[in-house]
Amino acid sequence: MSDAVRRWGETAPERTALVFLEDGEHESARMTYGELHRAVVRTADHLAASVGPGGQAVLCFPSGTEFVVAFLACLAAGIVAVPVSVPQDARRAARLDGVLADCAASALLTDAETAGQMGLRPGEPFLGRPWATVDAADPGERGPVVPGGRRTDAADTAFLQYTSGSTGSPKGVVVTHDSLGDNIALLRRRLSVDADAVVVSWLPVFHDMGLIGGILTPVSTGATTVLMPPSAFLRDPLRWLRAVTTYRSTATMAPNFGYEVCLRRATVPGADLSGIDLSSLVTAGNGAEPIRASTMEDFARFFRPMGFRRSSFHPGYGLAEATLYVSGRDLEGEAGVVVDGGRLREGFAVPAGAGERGDVVVDCGPPGEGQTVAVVHPESGRECPSGEVGEIWVAGRNVSRGYWDSATGAVADATVTLPGRPGLAFRRTGDLGFLHEGGLYVTGRLKDVIVIGGSNHYPQDVEATVERLDALRPRGVAAFPVAGNGTEGVGIAAEVVGGRINGDLDAVARSIAEAVWDAHEVGVSEVALLKPGHLPKTTSGKVRRRRTRELLETGALKEVYRWSDGFARSGGGPAAEHAGAAPNGASPAGGAGGEAVMEDPGRLAASLLSGSAAEAERIMVEVIRAHIVAVLGLASADLVPADSPPQSVGLDSLNALELSARLSSAVGFPVGVELLRTHRTPAELGPVLLRRALVRWATSPPGTGSAAPVTVSGTERGETS
Repeated sequence: MSDAVRRWGETAPERTALVFLEDGEHESARMTYGELHRAVVRTADHLAASVGPGGQAVLCFPSGTEFVVAFLACLAAGIVAVPVSVPQDARRAARLDGVLADCAASALLTDAETAGQMGLRPGEPFLGRPWATVDAADPGERGPVVPGGRRTDAADTAFLQYTSGSTGSPKGVVVTHDSLGDNIALLRRRLSVDADAVVVSWLPVFHDMGLIGGILTPVSTGATTVLMPPSAFLRDPLRWLRAVTTYRSTATMAPNFGYEVCLRRATVPGADLSGIDLSSLVTAGNGAEPIRASTMEDFARFFRPMGFRRSSFHPGYGLAEATLYVSGRDLEGEAGVVVDGGRLREGFAVPAGAGERGDVVVDCGPPGEGQTVAVVHPESGRECPSGEVGEIWVAGRNVSRGYWDSATGAVADATVTLPGRPGLAFRRTGDLGFLHEGGLYVTGRLKDVIVIGGSNHYPQDVEATVERLDALRPRGVAAFPVAGNGTEGVGIAAEVVGGRINGDLDAVARSIAEAVWDAHEVGVSEVALLKPGHLPKTTSGKVRRRRTRELLETGALKEVYRWSDGFARSGGGPAAEHAGAAPNGASPAGGAGGEAVMEDPGRLAASLLSGSAAEAERIMVEVIRAHIVAVLGLASADLVPADSPPQSVGLDSLNALELSARLSSAVGFPVGVELLRTHRTPAELGPVLLRRALVRWATSPPGTGSAAPVTVSGTERGETS
């Protein structure tokens, strides 16, 4: 990478290397390759003197040019880079503490703004370690550039990728310079990234896909990288597509949920799709979490009039232990194969019979050049034939030999051998899949990690959160992934303490969903409450998470109460009466003109301004409840109590994005996800949204229509005049 930065800095100094859109729309920074080269050399000289070659520097930056300069400078100076997320809550702060200790960090690097947010003081160490800020600004010198640092060997460690392990025991994947270079070369070929490419990315810079796919690969080939923070994307996913349009992007990538939330945002009433042109895209990578064929097909169909080509999709498989990329293909022909779901759970990919719905498993393409993929029976260790499900093993130059050993400061070898494959050092991935006609099909996970939105969530962390609730038995909780609304969600099975079995189990289930959301910001899709002793465990007392999930899916888990995305069932029986159809077939908004008020800022303003302050507040709360009903597809707003967080009825991070977009459209100004997190219930959010609306409308009133009553469910409401 250092050679590439120097080469492009010398041969194409005026070519644009980086563009940063801090708000997702407007340029806040732009760097040429000449400016990038000078900044990297200047920073590498400083780091070589202060940290020293061979040391470990933890990089704690938000998305932006400072992170790129700091990371590349570490590589140039022979310093092991350790990218981490900026701590924004106690959980992430604990994660940072764990990484600092595990990698024996020599220093912490950050930017000035983040240093202030973290309370860092000049001259005072952070957790016993020195820290420094990095400034990407070019001081303007144009003299000869003298490279700093030291020459690194191909086998030297380039960086540590902390993606594995729970909060309490982080594990850093060791990525060497040769592994990084090999995988970047593969990505350039497979994703069609050359010097003329423009790559747009909103992915976290500390994540392997965002770092290697979104930054290092385009920089290595002299292409242009356009970055925006993940928060800007989450506030309005269509910013991603507008950036693709503006900069005529040729390549981009995201987990499946990124395409899913774009679809949701694009179909919200009033969504602004004007000017979106995706015809420049050659590659739209899809990976880092389970890939849904339906998402790709729906996205391609919806955005086809805006120039998107279905063949641009590039579903793939990868993991940090293989640097990033293992396999992939352009979406030509069928997205995957339709198999018998029952046989698949038994471990065999058998085509579904004629007229049967079956399960669609996406074809993640052939392994990359220089890589070997084997599917191995996880218990017997034999290699599986085509069509048989087993654990995916990967070997190749890009595959890491192991994790950072905090005790020795070396690599703890995690490779294994496979009979009949002499000379190959494999890594077990923990993922399940099968091979078919040269393609790799991923079906699930052998390990228990839950992947949502491209991020790993470890069941033991979620279980620890749930076990703190006093209604549940210690060591009586299982957390596991379940299919949610267009993505994965969290399933919880928990044993209720004996004295609470006959109590308010609905309140217990809702408290579980709220606790998981508060601590981990992921939605709970299923809760099964059990009698003491009914949670599947091994003879040694360990929770059997996969078995619990299987029993839940087949209806064989003997729960005393079942909660599913806001719908309650007792003893696994039919849905409770209150989860039925809305009274008299009423729409979620209810009342004459209710839907118009929900979607038209002018009508909403007229309704709010025509009555008393108390009535206006009530109307706003009911509009919020009505939009929650619409987002979650509930039959009645009676399921959405005004004084309960919507997470208690199944709202997850993706739903929150759609709710944010709907409310923004309803009031005529942005309502960010952050506001939904701060004011957690409709009763809390309503007055805040009303005050903001009145201030906005005082200076910029929306177009008004005739006032109309706003009601929810079938309850009688007063009308406005």
